[in-house]
Amino acid sequence: MSIIKIGFGGSCHWCTEAIFQSLIGVKEVKQGWISSVDENESFSEAVIVSFNPDEISLTVLIEIHLHTHSCTANHSMREKYRSAIYYFNDEEKNSAIDIIKQLQPDFNNQIITQVLPFSNFKLNIEEQLNYYHSNPEKPFCQNTINPKLSYLIKNFSKVIDKKKLSHLDVSDIGLGTAAIGRPVYINVNENSEKKEYNTVAEYKQNGVNFIKNAHKLGITHFDTSPGYGIAEDMLIDFLKENNTSGITVSTKWGYTYVANFEKEAIQHEIKDHSYEKLITQWEKSKQLLPNLNLYQIHSVTLESDVLDNFKIIEELYKIKKENNIDIGLSTSGPFQKEVVVKASQVKENGVPLFTSFQFTFNILDQSMKEAEDLLMDKKIIIKEALANGRLLSKEFQQYDAIRKKLDELANKYKTTQDAIAIRFCMDSYPGSITLSGANSEEHLTSNLIAKKFKLTMNELESFKEFALDSKIYWDERKQLKWN
Repeated sequence: MSIIKIGFGGSCHWCTEAIFQSLIGVKEVKQGWISSVDENESFSEAVIVSFNPDEISLTVLIEIHLHTHSCTANHSMREKYRSAIYYFNDEEKNSAIDIIKQLQPDFNNQIITQVLPFSNFKLNIEEQLNYYHSNPEKPFCQNTINPKLSYLIKNFSKVIDKKKLSHLDVSDIGLGTAAIGRPVYINVNENSEKKEYNTVAEYKQNGVNFIKNAHKLGITHFDTSPGYGIAEDMLIDFLKENNTSGITVSTKWGYTYVANFEKEAIQHEIKDHSYEKLITQWEKSKQLLPNLNLYQIHSVTLESDVLDNFKIIEELYKIKKENNIDIGLSTSGPFQKEVVVKASQVKENGVPLFTSFQFTFNILDQSMKEAEDLLMDKKIIIKEALANGRLLSKEFQQYDAIRKKLDELANKYKTTQDAIAIRFCMDSYPGSITLSGANSEEHLTSNLIAKKFKLTMNELESFKEFALDSKIYWDERKQLKWN
């Protein structure tokens, strides 16, 4: 095993130490001060990271470093916190320079991080080493380091040592745009917002405004698809018009919207997992870069042959490498677990293609809990947390007992039924993103209350009795109408 050393500085060395200690493949982090040469010969807070390049690359380490400190800000504290990468040989120097150039498009302003020769190192005092893990309750750790680690888990989950950060509750709520980009969607009618518009252009602007307001309410992840009408176009316009730092987007390929905004259309979408559809839809979806961090195959089922199509798999690996994004899939139907099992076997030189899975999970369909071992190191996005409205609608009298339980907990936490149902998903998969399907600010605001409390283990367990057999769940879902 070949171990390589590299130095990083840019912010408080307690923060930098905690960040790199949390990564798979990092064998040691020495925390203290590093000096370089000439005008940078003064000691500045930094760490020396020893890592195994077979487990984590220098590119990923530098990307994480740039995204977890103010790498574009030449502020007044730069002598104390010099933004730098310290190399130990010319090969590291040249690699670091090239990697920074490659990552510049991720940032609106010029990266000011310097690539400097390592000269000397001073180790911090014993009491301040391993600072975060020795003092997680300290205000500095809670207020300054935890947000950086939460960002790390959200955006670099595949290289995180989750055991070290299992204490952090970083489950979040994102916005699914299926009910925003087209005038009708599969849902129980009483939970849908009626959309009034005169032209498609007006409808589109209303959607952009809703996305903008959702962001103001705290949404930082948006999930979309070409199958969701003009939802991708709405997001592209929103990202162009606004400061989108901190916003991430996931989109999909494989479905095409064909209803032409006709509410009574017989067919609303067509599934097509062909190579030609991938190429065509990627050309549009890549306009979401650099916010796009996840590209997914849309609605893979056990009957799909897309996972056996070598040409498509090869193209997805190419998209992954060229754009440094995750590749994932969404799945539906009674065999979601089996789809994840099959997808997990798709590898190139031992490296899995799929690092993210989006699936249906809610109080009624809990079948994916059987696949937990396969999801340990994957990004998880949960859809249909409210079972397309069935959990809350009195129309479905067979779920009265569930609503009684939701009411009981809603009274305890002084919240709403939908917030309890969404929190159930968030707490079932710590570190996941649960999608809100809201298309009105009222519903979204109600959903977001779920971020303000946590359910106990006993409360989570109490919902197990309501789980349906997957086939029953999906047979009932098939009966829901577009409205």
